Amino acid sequence: NLGSDEHPFVLTGKIRPAIVLIEEISQWAKAPAENFAICVPLFRVRKPKFSQSFVLKSQAFQYESKFYVPPDPHFYIEEGVARFELIQTVHQLSIKQFPDINKSTMLAEEFFALLRMHLTRFFGGAISKEDQDTLEVYGQLILEEAKKQGVSI
Repeated sequence: NLGSDEHPFVLTGKIRPAIVLIEEISQWAKAPAENFAICVPLFRVRKPKFSQSFVLKSQAFQYESKFYVPPDPHFYIEEGVARFELIQTVHQLSIKQFPDINKSTMLAEEFFALLRMHLTRFFGGAISKEDQDTLEVYGQLILEEAKKQGVSI
């Protein structure tokens, strides 16, 4: 029920893979409890639309709002980028799990820690000097390896 000064809105989109950050049961006033998840959508990075330079800079944390996700055939994930600026709340009924997969974890613990660090920075949160150094060292390793292989950035 909308009040006289409220307006409904509809967002269009398409089904895409996402990283589920948080699953939450929420209740408002006397409404029944609902299950929600906060998700970071994943976007494929295919050539020629996306340059190798873009992918490498995403891997090296040089884009504040992007997080590189490598391909994983077990989870039906193509090489992609998680876009922090498009994080959204999704009702649990709209989330579909990967078919034929018993476990729901895709990101390794270390990789998820990198995601949390980079996401904290994106939201303007403070991260420790150690975490900042970790992101910088990891990013530099990516760029150095690319240069060794003759890839221009």
